[in-house]
Amino acid sequence: MATRPSSPGFSSIPPPPAGFEAASRATPFEARSDSTEASRPGAPRAKGHPFSAELDVSELDDRDRPASTWSARARLLSRSSLVFLSRRMCYTGRYVAVKVHLVDASPVPLFGRVASCDYEAEGRYRVELELLPLPPSEMLREWYANQ
Repeated sequence: MATRPSSPGFSSIPPPPAGFEAASRATPFEARSDSTEASRPGAPRAKGHPFSAELDVSELDDRDRPASTWSARARLLSRSSLVFLSRRMCYTGRYVAVKVHLVDASPVPLFGRVASCDYEAEGRYRVELELLPLPPSEMLREWYANQ
């Protein structure tokens, strides 16, 4: 530990606590990447652009028909994947139909397979879809047309 110069003003000031230098070099709270999109060990994460939109989501049943519809919120979008937050869990490998509600009058249809589904926080799941071409299914066409 370095000694302080003996001058009249410095004699009453105690030295800083141990570890002070390391704490002062740490990144501030605002600069840390503690966001929900930060990578966790062992979990593959999609790369994409931040994307915020309301979604209508429906998981396909065993006969490839859309089952019940629920609302979700988009988080990331890329050419090959869509990440959204949902209050409902989706099983990995299942097919999902999605309607993206933008400013336009008609929603944009997307289709994909669930690549991962992890519990995020506050009763929400982070679902990553691998986007696929729209299948030629009459039932899906009807589901996309219904608003």
